[in-house]
Amino acid sequence: KSGLEGLLVRPLSAKLLAPTIPENKGWVIREELLDIQGRTRKQQMELAKKLGIEGYLQPAGGCTLTDRNYAGKFKDLLGHRGSPFLSREDAVLLSVGRHFRLSHGVKIVVGREEAENVYLETHWSDGWLAAPADHPGPTVLVQGEPSDSELEKTAAFTARYSDAKHLSSVRIIARRGDSERIFTVTPVADEEIDRCRI
Repeated sequence: KSGLEGLLVRPLSAKLLAPTIPENKGWVIREELLDIQGRTRKQQMELAKKLGIEGYLQPAGGCTLTDRNYAGKFKDLLGHRGSPFLSREDAVLLSVGRHFRLSHGVKIVVGREEAENVYLETHWSDGWLAAPADHPGPTVLVQGEPSDSELEKTAAFTARYSDAKHLSSVRIIARRGDSERIFTVTPVADEEIDRCRI
């Protein structure tokens, strides 16, 4: 489908496959390519050590786009933005938190743990960020330009995933730059969570 038939070289497993055009034309030296196969990552890890590569994530099998949850978030993102351009930050964010679509132009991402909350606070500080005022809970990123009612709904989602989810009234602080809004909300109902979940 890419139109690159015969041009794509897979350096880690090339010797297990038919020679490609770059190999046949001498652009790539086939003898320097590898014949790695199977699910074990031992050979890749040995190669990384040999090349002095450190600090990489633990290897995992499969393309992220084949993960049903990630793929759904990816499809939603492309369906609700004006540009097909996907930044590295966008791609990383798709693997962080719980994602909910409030409207065509507004999506929220609810941090699931402290590391995700810190990531949202440090990498997405130019957007609206919501968090409980008086209880432990998630950091929630708002993407897009939310209306007042969408900010209030964000606060209700924030309350639902906080330690105060059993209370009927929870204070939530939403901040963007120098702007700050305080909402007192009831945690969102499960039906609304199911309706908005990406």
